[in-house]
Amino acid sequence: MLIVKNTPGTCRVVFHHFHRLIFSTRCAPVGNIGVTTCYDLRFPELFTALREAGAQVMLVPSAFMPTTGKAHWEVLLRARAIENQCYVVAAAQFGKHNPKRASYGHAMIIDPWGEVKQVHQLSKNGTRR
Repeated sequence: MLIVKNTPGTCRVVFHHFHRLIFSTRCAPVGNIGVTTCYDLRFPELFTALREAGAQVMLVPSAFMPTTGKAHWEVLLRARAIENQCYVVAAAQFGKHNPKRASYGHAMIIDPWGEVKQVHQLSKNGTRR
C-alpha cells in the first residue's frame, strides 16, 4: 500500500500491504484521502485500514450494475462512512454502455453520520438531476 500522509507543509510516502489488496491514501487540501475502487466497498476491513493509516475522506469510484447498485450502493457507502467516521465521496458511472452493459450511477457524498449530502443520478429520460 502506498500511504501519503499530509503533515504541515509536506507529504510522507510509506508502502504497506493489506492481505493481498493494495490501497492508498493521498494528501489533499481537504485532508488525507483514502483511495479504493468499486468492489472494495464490500470489504469494511479495507476502509478501517485506510482510516487507521490516516485517511479522513474515502474515495470510491465505481461502476455498479443496476441490480446490485439499487440494492447495495447507498447502504454500503453509508455504512463505510459511519463505521469509519469519515466522509465518503463516491463517483459512479451511469447509463447504458452497450446492449449488455449498464451502470447504476448515483454518485454521492456522504458525511460521517451516514447522511447523504449530495447525489447525482439520471432521470427516466436519461438526463442528470
